Amino acid sequence: MELWQALASTAEVSLWDCLHDGNMLAVSTDLSTQTVTLTAHAPHIGSHYGIPEDVRYLITIRGVRLALVGRCYMPFEFEETLGATHPERSRLIQEYHKKWRCESMA
Repeated sequence: MELWQALASTAEVSLWDCLHDGNMLAVSTDLSTQTVTLTAHAPHIGSHYGIPEDVRYLITIRGVRLALVGRCYMPFEFEETLGATHPERSRLIQEYHKKWRCESMA
């Protein structure tokens, strides 16, 4: 699981909704043009829209003064609890996410 965000001016841009199950392959920045370019692989997008699974996505964000890019690692697979209510499941997932290890990529 990956988490990344770019701060352009005072606006926060989160790519979690579209790339939450993807992999961040590369991050590059250019201070002179204030851009951040992300190279990502998100096979679930391709399978949903009929795009080949080997397609990589290049996302360039302009006007970036500060970028925080991180990668989070699952410590172990999440185990579903049979019969859990929706609130219980949400709480368990939230607790599971707290156990992840995150590190900076840029």
